[in-house]
Amino acid sequence: MENIANKMLYMSEPTGFEGIILKTGASGIDARDDSGSSPVAGKAEDCIRVFIKTDGTIKEDSSITYTVYNPFSSAVGESVYILCKKIAGIWVVDSEDCGG
Repeated sequence: MENIANKMLYMSEPTGFEGIILKTGASGIDARDDSGSSPVAGKAEDCIRVFIKTDGTIKEDSSITYTVYNPFSSAVGESVYILCKKIAGIWVVDSEDCGG
């Protein structure tokens, strides 16, 4: 019997996104690799959770790490804040802190 679970992911409409703020690790997140027959998203397994308190202070919690994928053609820098969305059960980069 054919497993249709993966097909359903793409056939159903999104019901909303879950988002979080993370900080990339010392190596950042590689850009998408287009060198093969199919593109491969960059990946980092050492992003840490970031919380913003009601007084605006930022707390980084290195005891909580996430694996994040980068589908974009530009790499994400090291030790920068990123916004991520959970799409189909995986965390994906949505935007990064490009300030200097």
